[in-house]
Amino acid sequence: MAAPALQPLEIAAGLVLGGNRQVDLPDPGERDPVEALEAALLPALARPPCVVSFSGGRDSSTVLALATALARREGLAAPLPATHRVPAAAESAESEWQERVVRWLRLDDWLRIRSEDELDVVGPVATAVLRRYGLLWPPNVHFHAPFLDAARGGSQQPAVRNVVLRGARPGGDGRRGRRRDP
Repeated sequence: MAAPALQPLEIAAGLVLGGNRQVDLPDPGERDPVEALEAALLPALARPPCVVSFSGGRDSSTVLALATALARREGLAAPLPATHRVPAAAESAESEWQERVVRWLRLDDWLRIRSEDELDVVGPVATAVLRRYGLLWPPNVHFHAPFLDAARGGSQQPAVRNVVLRGARPGGDGRRGRRRDP
């Protein structure tokens, strides 16, 4: 089975820029996808706090659920979901779904950061990130700065390596389409 090959810029941007490139996918029998995800999650869970960027979309909900189950199975601290709440962007509100997922996972802690205009591309958070690290891509990478601050000393160190876990794929976090109850 073949899938489009992503170019480095597309991977960095989190956007598919087009083209008709194909790459062979691994044989499904080579490695169980859940085992592969768990192998990626375990080192971050072993250095608490493991902050999971949690928008409430399908991707981040899946990452949070898998990280939670793995932490419980391995006797580790639960991951810390981290969510931006931006009242001025009512069309992006996912709070009802987020609440349902966190409640279903029985997580006690949840970092919810309320923002007004601090996350603007020329706002104070972006400016601080730009001054410290220089120009980064994608242009909204600074959205994770408050989450990185929360993870300091845990699974994100050093900050520039952004090991904060998030569900990300080209085109967004799966907010479109029908949802199922957790």
